[in-house]
Amino acid sequence: MVAYLHDVVEDTEVTVEQVSAEFGELVASCVAILSDEPGQDRKDRKAKTYKKMAAVSGEQELALIVKALDRLANVRACVLDNHERLLAVYKTEHSVFKQSVYRAGLCESLWDELNRIIESIKAAT
Repeated sequence: MVAYLHDVVEDTEVTVEQVSAEFGELVASCVAILSDEPGQDRKDRKAKTYKKMAAVSGEQELALIVKALDRLANVRACVLDNHERLLAVYKTEHSVFKQSVYRAGLCESLWDELNRIIESIKAAT
């Protein structure tokens, strides 16, 4: 459910409270973690959001798995679509993204693939 709902608060009028009432507190707290914080631009929003993600522990790390999977899916799509501008954004953000979201032992193969793609982008640009 977290993966399915990960953008719902950010992209619709649905609130975290509504998600909690319908799907429970864990799902709602994970969705809240995944929702971008308000900010003036992408850089500001992501800085605030990554700071929030860096503090996550315990069962809420489920949100971090979803975030990493979402990023991997987005990067794969950009590669397939040759979306160089967004790939450059992901490449630039990768270090701070990984510092905030990565947890040792949590989905290592996913991170291996994401790192491999990001490194290949660096080599190609």
